[in-house]
Amino acid sequence: MTLKTIYLTASLAFILAGCSEPADAPAPAPAPEESAVQPAETPAAPADDGFVPVTLTGFECGDNCYVEIIETEGDAPEMVLCTADICWGDWQAEGSLPPELDNTTAEVKFDVADQVDNEGNVMEADMRAVVELRLIEE
Repeated sequence: MTLKTIYLTASLAFILAGCSEPADAPAPAPAPEESAVQPAETPAAPADDGFVPVTLTGFECGDNCYVEIIETEGDAPEMVLCTADICWGDWQAEGSLPPELDNTTAEVKFDVADQVDNEGNVMEADMRAVVELRLIEE
């Protein structure tokens, strides 16, 4: 055996001996038992019903009804086709948004609807539309 072989064998034995636990080493501590106290659960978030808060700023009807809304504070008002029942009730008869509702908060649900002319011909299909609108009492 060469000196190099002896040195490598001794080094390997030393390394391997260092990897195992000594015979007189204390046993590892047992895992702590689970606490009987359970952490508080985070309350469930309310279900997303699809309604979005908006500010009502106007309304007009012709062949179709449109509600003017602001979706995000600071945005410009936007006229959106409105097929919600409230748009075709008293609001349509008045032809305008009741003054007490101007600049009030409401919740709307968006979808698409067809814009039609007074003869029922589709002028534009699948326009963005307010399909449900609920007033928020303040």
